[in-house]
Amino acid sequence: MYVFEPGGNRVELFGDSGYLILDPDWKTVTWNENELEKGVIWYGSALPEEYFLYGTPDVSKVQVK
Repeated sequence: MYVFEPGGNRVELFGDSGYLILDPDWKTVTWNENELEKGVIWYGSALPEEYFLYGTPDVSKVQVK
């Protein structure tokens, strides 16, 4: 699950212990920049376009109220 904390940073909440692969013939999967979306979400539904467009806000441009 991805959420935004009050400072504007996207945080990933991950509750799985990872992948345990016992196949002796398993080959490492390496993703390149052209396959970014596939590497980020290997299975499941596609990520929204905003996922790739949003970054942590530039604090020098944030107006303090």
